[in-house]
Amino acid sequence: MKDSNFLKENNARHLWHPMGHPGELRHTAPRIITGGEGVHIIDIDGNRAVDAMAGLWNVNPGYSNTAVKRAISGQLERLPHYSAFAGTSTDVAIRPQPSIPGRWCALWATASCSPRR
Repeated sequence: MKDSNFLKENNARHLWHPMGHPGELRHTAPRIITGGEGVHIIDIDGNRAVDAMAGLWNVNPGYSNTAVKRAISGQLERLPHYSAFAGTSTDVAIRPQPSIPGRWCALWATASCSPRR
């Protein structure tokens, strides 16, 4: 791995940060996060902080949560990805989800990096 100075200096040259101005990021490097444990994030300099936004609200159970890691690992072994497109589905997608509130009748579980035009 490159040293921390290299990463700080080259960050804005190679990565676009959607909520930051490119000119500012070239002069003042953002905090570079290298790890997470429970509710804490750890930056490249070893500083720890509470991640109050929970990784932008998608790691509410905490970083490195054993139950979540086990579930992800098990699913990766069985079927890492399959699209429920054009008349297909997966068993995991149609299992009843006890955490869905009663007034909801369906859940659209998806993740996409496709461009929006």
